[in-house]
Formats: sequence, C-alpha cells, structure tokens
Amino acid sequence: MLNKVFLALLLICCHGAWGQEFGQLPADVQTTLKPFEQRWDSLDDHKRAKLIRGAERWNQLSPAQKKKARQRFERFQRLPKAQRELAQQQLQQYLHLPPHKRQKLKRQYRQFQQLNPAQRQRLKQQFDRQRRPPPRP
Repeated sequence: MLNKVFLALLLICCHGAWGQEFGQLPADVQTTLKPFEQRWDSLDDHKRAKLIRGAERWNQLSPAQKKKARQRFERFQRLPKAQRELAQQQLQQYLHLPPHKRQKLKRQYRQFQQLNPAQRQRLKQQFDRQRRPPPRP
C-alpha cells in the first residue's frame, strides 16, 4: 500500500515536466526548444525533462550571459573531436567529485585567475612539466 502511495506522489510530482506535450510548455520554453518540436513526441520523458530544465535555466540568463555561453559553445565546437571528448570526460569527473572537492577546485581556479599573465604562464609550464612522463633511458 505504501509503495502505491509513493508511486502516486512521484507521478504527481513529475507530471509537471514529464509526459508534457510540446504545446503545453510555457511559451518561453517552447521558443527555446523550438529545434526539438518536430521530434518532441519521440523523445523519452527523461530527455524531455532534462531539456525543459535546461531551457528554463537558459531563459533565466541575462543577454550578456547568453552571449558568453554561445561563444563558449562555438569555441567548444571548433575543438578537434579528441579534445571535445577529453573535455566531456573531465566534466564528468568533476561532476562526480564530492562537493567539498568541487569547492576547492573553484577556489584554486579563482586564485589562478587573479595571477598576472606571466605568473599564470609559469604555473602552466610547471604543470605541463609535471604531467609529462619522464624520458626513457
């Protein structure tokens, strides 16, 4: 009985995003997701919910934030396939880190950004030297 109640509550909570017809979405979300309209019915509920959340986040960005995101995406698209795949792997690794380690990385990145260009270049070179395997005898 408890399982049925839980399932009913879960379905009620998820109904807002899952199983929605494209035309039932808010107008701003429809505009953002227009490229998916023709195949919306063929997408599974999980993919739809993910797209809706993404569209809602996108719609909350300022014009300057949207412009910066577009530029980053275009730069990412121009990377060679191997570099794009590496970036995606690194993102997944980051997302699986515990919150305290993510915060530490963010803090270190902010500190790195505050260095002057010469200091950043020296640090990058030092990092590259440490990452290279030692020469073979």
